[in-house]
Amino acid sequence: MQKKCIIVIVFIILLWTALILPLQSEAYVWRDEKGGTDVSILGLGMLRLNYASVDGDADAFANSDDGFDEGVDTYGFASFTVNGTLFHSYGLEGFLRYDEEEYDDEGNALNFLFTLSRDENYLSFGDQSDIFSENYFSRYVSPFRGLTFHAETDHVNATTYGALAQGSVEKDELRADGTSGPYDLRHPPVVPGSEVVTLEVRNRNNLEQTIERISQTRNEDYTIDYDAGEIRFNDPVDRETFHGDPVLIVVVYRSEEESSSFSAATGGGSVTVSPTDWASVGATYVTEFDKEPSLSEGADARQQVYSLNGALNVFDAVNTSVEYAVSQDYQNPDNPSYQAIRATADGQFGERVEMHGAFHRTERDFLTFANPDIEPDEQELDVMGKYAFLSSHSVEIGYYMFQDNIPNDESEPTLTTLNPYIAYNGTIREHTQIFSRLEYLQNRDDLTLKETDAHSNIFSIGAKHDFRNVPALKKIMLRAEYEREDFEDDTEQDDDTLSHQAVARLETEPFKRTTWYLQQRERWIRDKTLDENTERQDTSEIGFDVGAWQRLSFSSSYEYRADHDLVADTLISERHTAIFGADYQPMEGIDAYGKVEFRQEMWHDDPDAATGGYSTEGLTITGRVAYNPLKDLTLRLTYDLDQEKDARTDEIETIEDETEFRVNYALNQRRTRLTGSVLMERDLLDASLMPEAKTRTMTYFLSLGQQFNDSWDGLAQYKREQVDIDADNCREDVLGEVGWQVSRFIKFALGYQYSTFADHYAPETDYTAHSAYIRLIGKL
Repeated sequence: MQKKCIIVIVFIILLWTALILPLQSEAYVWRDEKGGTDVSILGLGMLRLNYASVDGDADAFANSDDGFDEGVDTYGFASFTVNGTLFHSYGLEGFLRYDEEEYDDEGNALNFLFTLSRDENYLSFGDQSDIFSENYFSRYVSPFRGLTFHAETDHVNATTYGALAQGSVEKDELRADGTSGPYDLRHPPVVPGSEVVTLEVRNRNNLEQTIERISQTRNEDYTIDYDAGEIRFNDPVDRETFHGDPVLIVVVYRSEEESSSFSAATGGGSVTVSPTDWASVGATYVTEFDKEPSLSEGADARQQVYSLNGALNVFDAVNTSVEYAVSQDYQNPDNPSYQAIRATADGQFGERVEMHGAFHRTERDFLTFANPDIEPDEQELDVMGKYAFLSSHSVEIGYYMFQDNIPNDESEPTLTTLNPYIAYNGTIREHTQIFSRLEYLQNRDDLTLKETDAHSNIFSIGAKHDFRNVPALKKIMLRAEYEREDFEDDTEQDDDTLSHQAVARLETEPFKRTTWYLQQRERWIRDKTLDENTERQDTSEIGFDVGAWQRLSFSSSYEYRADHDLVADTLISERHTAIFGADYQPMEGIDAYGKVEFRQEMWHDDPDAATGGYSTEGLTITGRVAYNPLKDLTLRLTYDLDQEKDARTDEIETIEDETEFRVNYALNQRRTRLTGSVLMERDLLDASLMPEAKTRTMTYFLSLGQQFNDSWDGLAQYKREQVDIDADNCREDVLGEVGWQVSRFIKFALGYQYSTFADHYAPETDYTAHSAYIRLIGKL
């Protein structure tokens, strides 16, 4: 028997064991009141033993969907969960999932985690991630498979782990384009479950500074195709905020690009001592190394991080923390050490005074295998103090500093950014807020001949007012902001400029659960030497969100942005983004959903006058309609389209669309089940330097299941997949199966599958296959 099916076989054995448990146990509930044991197990497992006879290309059959190796082969999956109590005081919970179709053939089809706990202490074995999360430099965020032990008392807690890790760590920063995607990662395929997705708002005047981080949750905020490395968000991601600060999609993940096996070993430990409820100190160690050719040799070339950390609460008013870390790389014969430190302080003094401070310094080449979010070769200071007065007014003073070349290397320039500011925020009436900000931004280097030496004085002022009981519109929110930036380049390499930005947003709620908005942003750049305006950028946006009706809700937005060269009196570029989505239930039993996203960006300064410029554009359409005319009858129609066109270099166009109609019908008191579907997939690749490649795939599927009695059932299936246009091949599968329910938990099925494939352009890959199989199915 192949090694890959051991898990499934073990699960089936457990099911057989369940049949001989004492009668007071219901097999899936193991209860021993005297011994203090109460454990429930729920699960499903299947093992298929297949024998295939192939006339033709056996490898093509084995590598196809639903294919098997010639001769004896196996396929299996298992999924179960366990939950309960052991010996009165130990909690047990866990899960196991095994499916060869979901993962690769290198032993990674298995995903599991079991935890035995008592009070705050626990022992976990399986697939885990994000350990030592209270730290920064020694936090291990990537997924791993191994053993974790945690023990905790009133004043001491300790955690240790040893595991194997998969893939290499990558970090991508993707600029949001105002749509829900797709956004492509640079190094697919991605290790399943390894991604950490965050939306980061960056300061538009200083992109090194992150203003806000918003964590995203898989399946709630986004979905990901691990094989393609493609992320789609459930809602469009704004390109920038109201203030004009850009939004970046930051993804930390492990890539299987080079290896999908568990090729790295990792381990570590952490101890934290809390002698009082207001102070704690701790130490953490984490390491990672190649397990080949052996663990001992790999450990000799390990990477490791040590850290010491402490936290202090002063009079319940100030919370401080500090972490000091050292990394070492034994892959380097010199075994260099690099240091890092991070400190934070947050305080609240009464109801009026608030403060925050954060500092970190990370030396060049500090190792980031544990936490790829670390940025080496920089130090950063961010402090802020806020004072509230007159109950609804506040003044905020802050200072930001950034510097690289850490530690100082005289052969490299040191870049420094300084950004002090003062801000005011207040409410002058019940529905009126005003705010302003004055800041100074300086960038400089330490070269004799300055390359970067510039400063800006930035002033902004704005207001927000809610108008109530407005005729026809009922409620209106008006928000406006103006910003002036005076930029001077002290190196005389760039022009000194004076920039003005004005943005206004009008939002109204004319009806219940109905919102309309208009937003306009204008930005001018004036060359102080020429004493004239040289650039202008305007961005217009309109949108609405209507949910006033019980059966219909829809939303839409349109954004237009244009960049102008005022000296040459020409349009440099323009961008269109349009989005429309709707949910509709015209009557009971019918549910419809649709979304259309269109984006286009055009540049008009191409030197080729014949083309007049170049552009990129994309179109995404998603549609779903489900109809339930009867309780056991469902008809579903789905459509998905992705179209991309890029003319920045060569004319390249890709189109992928998928249309599926599916019927599910159960009759005869659900003893007869009928499923049918028609799926059409179209792919187009059109590039100027190669011939157009266009294919269409039609897939027809029909399945009939019949429950003859409580013990016997039958299954018949037919599937045809036809590929045409620039390809010409066809595959057909016919399957018949008879199942016998031995008991409540065990089922046997005997079946036959006929498969044939013919390729007009590659007849050497043709085959005809006959497969006989036995399926063993266990259910708890």
